[in-house]
Amino acid sequence: MLFENHGRDCLEQGIVAFQVGNWTKAAEKFKEAIKFLPERDATLQTRREAERQLAETYYRMALEQKSNNNLDDAEKSANESKRMGHPKAEKLLVDIKDTKENPPPIPPPPREKRWIQPEYKKDRADISNRMKIAREFYGTGEYAKCRETVELILKDHPWEKDAVDMLRKVSIAEHKYVDNERITSREQMIKDVTEAWSPRTYGRDYSVSEVKVDPRGNGEPLVTTDEMKIIEKMKSITIPEIDFCQANITDIVNFLTEASREFDKQELPPEQRGVNIVLKLDNAAAAAPVETAPVDDWGAANLAAPAATGGVPLITINTRYVTLLGALDMIMELANLKYRVRDNVVLIMPENAPEGKLIHRMYNVLPSLVERRTMLPGANEGGGLDAFGALAGGTTTTTNPDWKEFFGELGVDWPQGSTCQHMPQIGKL
Repeated sequence: MLFENHGRDCLEQGIVAFQVGNWTKAAEKFKEAIKFLPERDATLQTRREAERQLAETYYRMALEQKSNNNLDDAEKSANESKRMGHPKAEKLLVDIKDTKENPPPIPPPPREKRWIQPEYKKDRADISNRMKIAREFYGTGEYAKCRETVELILKDHPWEKDAVDMLRKVSIAEHKYVDNERITSREQMIKDVTEAWSPRTYGRDYSVSEVKVDPRGNGEPLVTTDEMKIIEKMKSITIPEIDFCQANITDIVNFLTEASREFDKQELPPEQRGVNIVLKLDNAAAAAPVETAPVDDWGAANLAAPAATGGVPLITINTRYVTLLGALDMIMELANLKYRVRDNVVLIMPENAPEGKLIHRMYNVLPSLVERRTMLPGANEGGGLDAFGALAGGTTTTTNPDWKEFFGELGVDWPQGSTCQHMPQIGKL
């Protein structure tokens, strides 16, 4: 009875091992169960169950060994299963022998995944390092170097999404820069045009302006410019004597320049003494021919008078203890000249000389301008306008009238070098 119970226990243990696929242990337990279960009526059914389980165990073991290509052990296990009476063991033996005679081809080794291949890992590391450098260039605003780095990446890896995105960011940044540069250039050009149409000619018609004194009583001017300082200096310099007889303007200007240095405040350093006076006359007038001296009855030529300079008449002046400013005003009136203070220089020029750039202006006029001019009383005779607006005794022809002369007779003060032309084809003056 004890042996029978042990045999049943071995059967149960074998079934448990069979269920978990431990074929070796299951076969040992089933063999042990068959050994301790005698063939008699009480144990015959249990013994047959152990034999059936042992045959199935050897069959399953043979299948597993065959799948692992262990054909010799599989053949042994299949023979044991056949001996124990398994119905499929015979067919399994035939399959094993056929596999031995015609072995299947050796399967290729399993393919390694792309993302774990060394070549791919090396490429990704190189791309990552180069993209890091490109991002640094982009962050520092070096877009040309960033574009170069990214395009070299795309040359070898044209489908790299991060590189394409970075290239797009560089293009957007470059477009913003170029657009700002275009706007800046446009504003600069508009500024230049506006400045050209707005010439700064303020104050050129005025030589001396009123200097306001500080109301607190210290006698200091509220504003002292370079021009005001020159005016004050000319007021403070007194020349003991000026004596010229039929002298030209050049000699007088040279004398005034030297006298301003000589009679200026002696405590000033030499480089700050005196006033710089520059003479600017018309070159065409300066080149006028000199009249030949007349010959007396004895055949001797009279001494020629000193020649005038730049069309300026010879000047005779005799005065004492006059300021440099007063002397300059008198000489300008005698010579029909004018002066303007520019920075630290006194510029002497003809009275009708333009003080700035001549401006070209066009005016719309009626096509009948010439006809209306001829209709004025005395226009064909020429000679200016009377008190009622009629021209008095002119010599201008109607076919090609001198418009500058015409408007000059009407009172227009033309600056030196100016012109006036009528273009009837486009109705402009």
